[in-house]
Amino acid sequence: SVYTLVDLNNEYYIAYKAGYIEVYGDAVAGDRSSDIELKRTFHYPEAFKGQVAMGLNMTYDGWVVTVTEHGKLLALKPDFSEYRLGDLQHNAGAGDKATKPAGYGWVRNAPAIDDAGGIYVVSQEYMHKVVWTGDGFSTGEDDGAWAVPYDNEWGHGSGATPSLVGFGGSADKLVVITDGSLAMNLNYFWRDEIPEDFKGIPSQPRRLAGVVPVTLGNPDIEEIQSEQSVVVYGYG
Repeated sequence: SVYTLVDLNNEYYIAYKAGYIEVYGDAVAGDRSSDIELKRTFHYPEAFKGQVAMGLNMTYDGWVVTVTEHGKLLALKPDFSEYRLGDLQHNAGAGDKATKPAGYGWVRNAPAIDDAGGIYVVSQEYMHKVVWTGDGFSTGEDDGAWAVPYDNEWGHGSGATPSLVGFGGSADKLVVITDGSLAMNLNYFWRDEIPEDFKGIPSQPRRLAGVVPVTLGNPDIEEIQSEQSVVVYGYG
């Protein structure tokens, strides 16, 4: 996978295109000078075969989560004793939507995960929220899941792993990506319920909370795209 994971036990998770996840760690726990050894291997179940993981993350209750190029989801207990499978909304036909060779499939980035089970994934066409229930994935609106389109004028989708903005009891909670406009914009989406007094942006899904052009100081720039996640500090 493009994006790997280290957990609080200093174990390192890597997903391989051949269809398995390996975990490495210190041969002597807590001794960083000891050899690095393979701890365990998880081979994808039959229903997940052929998938290419784009990145790994972890839920707040300790399940390792991956999303694949074709919009498939896998949650895995760190000891590999249990797993759950799921699908992103709108992923039908995703296997035929690559726009370039490696790295330009329907999903190109890792997921972001919040402390309430929200899993945020940007696909080639949509910004998605899937909800981890503690025992599986939900794409149901009653559970708080959603998916909305964003501008993809250049055709390859966003190059940005979603970043979370806003934490705490009363803060506005948002998720931000850069979109697929030829001259990209920051797109902010409401993560949870949309405030009742929010009027929305004309001709855009009401879930879209704000749009900021990325100009790098050149207001006349006609084309700009980057492949990085948006770096967030507070609301900046």
